[in-house]
This record gives sequence, C-alpha cells and structure tokens, in this order.
Amino acid sequence: MFNLDTIKNLYYVYSPLKSNRELEKNYITTTHNEAPSNVSIRTHYNDIILKNFLNESVIKAAFIQKYSFQKSPDSNVTAFEINVGGSRADLCLLNGKSVVYEIKTEFDTFNRLESQLLDYRKTFEYIYLIIPKSKLGEALSYLTPNDGIIIYSQNRHQKILFKVYKDAIINPLIDSRFQLEQLTKAQLYKLTGEKNGDKNVLVDNILSSHTADEINKIYIDFIKLKFKKRWTYLYHHRNHINPLDYQWFFKNNIDSSIIYR
Repeated sequence: MFNLDTIKNLYYVYSPLKSNRELEKNYITTTHNEAPSNVSIRTHYNDIILKNFLNESVIKAAFIQKYSFQKSPDSNVTAFEINVGGSRADLCLLNGKSVVYEIKTEFDTFNRLESQLLDYRKTFEYIYLIIPKSKLGEALSYLTPNDGIIIYSQNRHQKILFKVYKDAIINPLIDSRFQLEQLTKAQLYKLTGEKNGDKNVLVDNILSSHTADEINKIYIDFIKLKFKKRWTYLYHHRNHINPLDYQWFFKNNIDSSIIYR
C-alpha cells in the first residue's frame, strides 16, 4: 500500500467531475503505478482513501452510512454544511428536533471550534462533536455539560466505528433572534405574509408574536424543507454514488451516470 503522503495526494487530485481517463492519468502520475484493470478507477480511489486517510469527508461519509441512511427521508433530513452565523455546520439532522455534528479529525485543529460552538448553541437543540480518541482531552475544555461527544475509531478490518462517549442534553442557550436571522427574507415573508420590508423589522415582529418554542419549530421546519429535496435525492441514489461524493451529489442532484463517465 502507498504511504500516507501519496494517499493524501490521491485525495487532493480526486474529483467527481473528472472523467475516468483524467483520474487514471492522475493516479499514474501520483502513485507511479498503473491504473487497476479489475475495478473502476473511481472505486479504487474511494477504496484507498476511505481506508487509509481518515479526513473529514471520509468520517462524514462513514457517519452518514451508519446513521443517516438508516432513517426514513420522509421524516428525517440530513444536511451538509449549513451556514450558521459565521460558521458552517458539518452535518445537521432535522426531524422533530435539530442535531448538529461538528467533525474534527486528527488532521484538524481546534482553532475555530470555540466560535463554531457559540454559533451552534444559539441555533440547535443538540450538539455533538465527532473526534478521534486522541482529541478527547483537548476537546473537553471547549464543551459544556450539555454538549455530546462521539468517538470514532478504525478496527483491524479498516472499518470506521462510532461510539457515543457522552450523550448530548438539550441545549438551553438557543437564541430566537439568532435563529430567525439565519432565515432568508423570502422565508420570513412566507412566515409573516408580508411582501416586502426590512429584515430586522420582520424579525422583531415575529419575536413579538411567537414564543421561543414556536420560533425553534419554525426554524427547524424551514431548514428541513430547504434541504429535504437534496437529501431525498442522495438517499434514494446512494447505492450509485461513491462515498467521497455524497456531499457533491447532495448539492448537485444530477444523475450519477452523467457524472461518472
């Protein structure tokens, strides 16, 4: 097997938008080996990277396979990279509640974690940090008693495993104004029945006429609706999409037979 630097380079040259021919050329240039003849080049890239370079995309794909694909898309929506304040949440699960998952791998730092968690605590009911065991000691200094921790590891068969180290407890720090500010003006117009107006005024009017629980439900319902079509597409086509490409096909609901050529 290749060394880690070579596998990292394979990851960086890989793209679902590259043709099979391009991927084969990149493979030969990167590894100085011939491309395999007994398996598709895309499958080969995925197999090598998923087993040997546990970066964010790899952990995200494994987590979705383990948890999200086991839930009906009729009532459960998983969304990638939701903008929340100045942060982008890695994964969010939306059903009757909101759960955010932030992934920090052994290759990541915690430089932005404090600000990310502040944004998440204003927005979501349950907050989980997904980390390798080696990051546990450092992570604990950033978390409140309400935040949850999921530890990932890899067994001798190179399968990624997840274990809940600490369950999340419902977050008491949700900020109704902050939640409403994450919605678009179009969403606020739909909620209020207005057709124009300043966003701050719209937010003030909703705050004065709705409880915090009602606003939390409004936020969950709007975000779930926004991403439901994208998630449903990925869910139903998952068997034809390579794991490294889950996020791309979530954002771009295009027939994989058109892309994989």
